[in-house]
Amino acid sequence: MRFIPTFIAVYFGNQYIEGFMASLPELVINTMTVLGGILPAVGIAILLKQIIKETSMLIYFLVGFVGIVFLNLNMVGLVMIGALFALLHYNYKPDPQPATATPNQVMDDDEDEF
Repeated sequence: MRFIPTFIAVYFGNQYIEGFMASLPELVINTMTVLGGILPAVGIAILLKQIIKETSMLIYFLVGFVGIVFLNLNMVGLVMIGALFALLHYNYKPDPQPATATPNQVMDDDEDEF
């Protein structure tokens, strides 16, 4: 789908594209500008939705984001601190409790396993 507009732009050249952009209404240009500004946030949100499966992991992302953006910390140093937090989280997370059957449940072995 992107091939056709790209081919037309390359085939006709710069004058055609400048004329096309000049003929667009100001509302369309402003809308494209706003949507272009929102696009990085949508991309980050999609990546976070795929990466973070548990909501408890979101705190680590937010700490790193605040450290880089607002505190202007060094990326390498923050990665080392993040690796330390990951190691601590992995080693000291609580073990999942095994599921136990209640004594009132009767196992029905009359059915075949196949």
